[in-house]
Amino acid sequence: MRIEPPRRAAPTRRGYDPRVLVSTNIAHGLLAFFWAQAARRVLQPRCPALAVSLVTLVLWVPPAVSLLQALQPAPWRLLRLEGWAAALASMGPVSWALVALAVGTGLVFVAQELVPLLMRDRAWQRAPRDAHPRLDAARAAVVPGFQALGVDRPPPVRCAHTRAPVAALVGLRAPEIVVSAGLLDALDDRQLEALLAHELAHAARGGNARLTLLWILRALQALNPAALIAFRQVVEAEEAACDALAARATGRPADLASVLLAVERLDGADRLAADASGQANARHSLLRRRVRLLLDGVAGADLGRGGHLAAAGLLALLLWGVA
Repeated sequence: MRIEPPRRAAPTRRGYDPRVLVSTNIAHGLLAFFWAQAARRVLQPRCPALAVSLVTLVLWVPPAVSLLQALQPAPWRLLRLEGWAAALASMGPVSWALVALAVGTGLVFVAQELVPLLMRDRAWQRAPRDAHPRLDAARAAVVPGFQALGVDRPPPVRCAHTRAPVAALVGLRAPEIVVSAGLLDALDDRQLEALLAHELAHAARGGNARLTLLWILRALQALNPAALIAFRQVVEAEEAACDALAARATGRPADLASVLLAVERLDGADRLAADASGQANARHSLLRRRVRLLLDGVAGADLGRGGHLAAAGLLALLLWGVA
């Protein structure tokens, strides 16, 4: 009688067990985060544009890999998480600690990202806006430098009637740059040109549409601490990358550095004392780091589309073996 050799069982699709899905996303996020940090140190540690390119991968590659694994499981694995998730779930204290970590991360997302975003948008919508001759003149002075970089349709500029020292690129379909009256009064003409150059740099690098997409990816991973940290790093590095692009377009990095110092001064030390959460202190530390990068002349380039896709492929290959 002929004995058939045992056949290898075909990989089966994973069930949608919430424990496995959450643990896989957290494991993928942590691996991707450490991979991105290592790549930054090897390539250009102080280049903000490169940091944005690499850390952005932490937000979209892990969920993409998890989705592909759910649709078509791979026949090989470097690390299987199903057994680990089940074992941790059976350990009472450890299981509750992991649940507390995930829930705490979700609450941080709501308290420090979702609620401030809604309040800021509501405040911008309520503040009346109109044109201002100083803003129009400053925009006319800096737009040619950005048109040379490929920005065909620079957004219009409006003045918001509020004393808070803020400026931002607002809107998705029809974005516009809004500068508060308080900040407008505090800056001279050269500083105002540098400020508008920074906001135009946001438009040149994808504007609010790109940041909103990243925010949605972050929201879908609200329980993942790695996604929380990665999104904050992207936002901070994006500001520094826009600083570098604005300095390149105007050729006057010192003017933008003086704007950042003026914003720090207008915020005031009393705001630091009143902010029990420490967010104002973190904001001022970020402003000082951006000033140092500007004055040191740190620029550098990002990965580009081809490099971004190549890095995403390498990271996806690494994460594919973890499920």
